[in-house]
Amino acid sequence: MTMDARHARFALFRSPQTPAGSPTTIPGSTDLGTYQVGGFSRFVGMFSSVGSLTLRWQMGTHSGDYQVTSSIVINSGASVFDQVNYGLYVNFAVTAANSQTPDYLMIGEPLR
Repeated sequence: MTMDARHARFALFRSPQTPAGSPTTIPGSTDLGTYQVGGFSRFVGMFSSVGSLTLRWQMGTHSGDYQVTSSIVINSGASVFDQVNYGLYVNFAVTAANSQTPDYLMIGEPLR
């Protein structure tokens, strides 16, 4: 029997910026990527922005075929994201944004 268990946190994506530079802007709709996440029990993230954005995530058993879709509005200031993983694949996207300087990090949390 094999398990796809992971034993360390893994940064799925983070805001693109240069060291000691300012964060880049997010256009109105941005795909943040699809990830194989079968070994992670949950996703945790930190967001900080001026303005607001809507984060959407889709989880499923195959990439591109999702059974669960959810979203959250992240308003100005700091926000923490914590979501249980129900899928083998997840796709994250920003579906709407009015944010000048977003700063974000999404981490796959291992089995506890």
